[in-house]
Amino acid sequence: MIRSGGKESSINKAIQDLAKCDVAGLRGDSRDAVAELRDIVDRIARIRRGEIRIVAAGAVASMKSTTLALLLGRRSVLRVGLGPVTAAPTELRLLQGDEAAGPGSVQMLTETEAAGRARELLGLGVDDTRTLAELATVEHRNQPILAGMLHSAELFGFGTRHDLDTFLAACEKAGGDRIGGLGAPLIQRIAIDVPVPAEVWDLSWARGRAVTLVDLPGTGEGRALENLFRDRQQELAHIALNIVAVTGGSAFTPPVLRGSPNCVFVATKIDRVEQPEHPNEVRAIEEAVAECLAEWRIGSRRARVAAVSGMWAFADEASWLEFDPENLGWPEARAKREAWAAAGWGDPGATAGEFRAAVEAALTDGGARRLREVIEELADPGDARIDELEEQRLLARADELIGQVLAGDTAPVTGDVVVLLDRSEKDPEPVYDLRRVAEECAVTAIYDCPDWETIRRSFRADGSLRVPLEEVRAVLAAIDLGEIAGAAIRDATAEMDEVLRDWAQPYLDAVGADAKRLSGTRVEPTAGDPAGRFVELSRGLFRVLTDSRRVDLGDGRAPAPSSFTFQQVARVRDELALLLARMIIERLKPATELARTEVHSALNKPVVRDTTPTVQRQLSQVRASLRRMVVRSAAT
Repeated sequence: MIRSGGKESSINKAIQDLAKCDVAGLRGDSRDAVAELRDIVDRIARIRRGEIRIVAAGAVASMKSTTLALLLGRRSVLRVGLGPVTAAPTELRLLQGDEAAGPGSVQMLTETEAAGRARELLGLGVDDTRTLAELATVEHRNQPILAGMLHSAELFGFGTRHDLDTFLAACEKAGGDRIGGLGAPLIQRIAIDVPVPAEVWDLSWARGRAVTLVDLPGTGEGRALENLFRDRQQELAHIALNIVAVTGGSAFTPPVLRGSPNCVFVATKIDRVEQPEHPNEVRAIEEAVAECLAEWRIGSRRARVAAVSGMWAFADEASWLEFDPENLGWPEARAKREAWAAAGWGDPGATAGEFRAAVEAALTDGGARRLREVIEELADPGDARIDELEEQRLLARADELIGQVLAGDTAPVTGDVVVLLDRSEKDPEPVYDLRRVAEECAVTAIYDCPDWETIRRSFRADGSLRVPLEEVRAVLAAIDLGEIAGAAIRDATAEMDEVLRDWAQPYLDAVGADAKRLSGTRVEPTAGDPAGRFVELSRGLFRVLTDSRRVDLGDGRAPAPSSFTFQQVARVRDELALLLARMIIERLKPATELARTEVHSALNKPVVRDTTPTVQRQLSQVRASLRRMVVRSAAT
């Protein structure tokens, strides 16, 4: 049950004190810390209101993702990435609204939590005191998962929190979006705030409590980590959505259920049942569903039935493919819809009509409306739980952030600057970016020229020219190489200006400087006209290309096919792109060097942070309020 009293007043006071903080006088890193602190305090307040937790579990290929997408009316929310994401629970924190989904965050296990997970995977007791590194040497079928945990810790650290997009980018940079071949077993949870429009699902039934839908990875034989997630999450759940593909009739395995949540048997792939018009097939499926319900209805636990067919929720194939372009088979599903409409139902059936009502609801709108109604029926807002573990983690992080701001904004930053000076001196990123930008802009400018297609059409399929060589020379001569080079240089200059400022800002944040004040690419360019030089060199390449292919056949005919081909033209085009890229690099290299010099100059200026006493006092009050919550947690 939800507790009220002192903690609520403490968090409300923390919110009020934070709202008064004027961060304008703080340094960049301190402003970022206060911004994160505000987000954390808001999340703590949400946790304190209580949470109704719905856990969705299903075997691999059970159409779980499609079911949740229909439930929320937001297909794109569930496309949170492959690899590391698929091996960890994803918490979709439902909010009433029409906005886009939040960016998402990834929380890693602490070292203690990681060792605890390792012990569970190895089947060891809590009295085993070995570290994760030591446990990872134990011979066991799950040992590769522990190796993956160690690899993840090297990349991301223990107990850290990351933006989801940044996390996925880091995984890809590390060599692919799967870590250790097993996803990211060090992930504690992934969280995404998901606004749900009221016209799709009115959440007023929750009576102001938070509603969290946990999307679990696919479970099954041999999937130890995923099965562990399922067991732990179901123990915390109010409602368990057990999603089962019933295409095999009664051959499906009853889902495993842990804890004491109310349950929903969600039948999927009903549009793939072979002969629903035959009473025996329908009876076999319904009896198997009834066995699951009987097994789950123990004590006060309740269990209901829903059925979902994504393809039945849309009026035409085009609408379905827009919603889920990866799942084909629309005509077959629609044909099965007609067969189910004439299903051979027994009266009242093994489920006393529940399975029939679920299928008939799916025939109407795909089944999403009934699934929402069943969830609302089984939910008890008065029994909303408080996520104590997450609350404790957030309180600890908030205290850490406040400590950083109070200490960092009153102390010299010399030590940090020395590290940053050395790091910026060795940082190869500006050089890599200059090469990348130059190549991209050069290739785009050269290859986008339409004259290459004109030249290509001058050749027959066998490689011989359709037209006299002089016509090809005329097309080459008409290419405005000066404009092409000028446009590429302008585009590269504008992009590098932004790239250099983005690179410099994290270094300058340490001393409160703004990268917008850097000279950037406004530095005086090197002498000479690069576009003019490019034109001159390019014309030389064209002359070599065409003049060396002039073969006097005596009758005015074009050269033989082997003497002049479009492949040779294409090679010259490639050489032009490389030549232009080198000239862009030469042109912008001084700006890159100047940016590094200006960063060094800014870091070398003596800086002492000086937070105003008012902000210090307000943050101290916030810390006191939050620490009172920690004390009360320990007492209870």
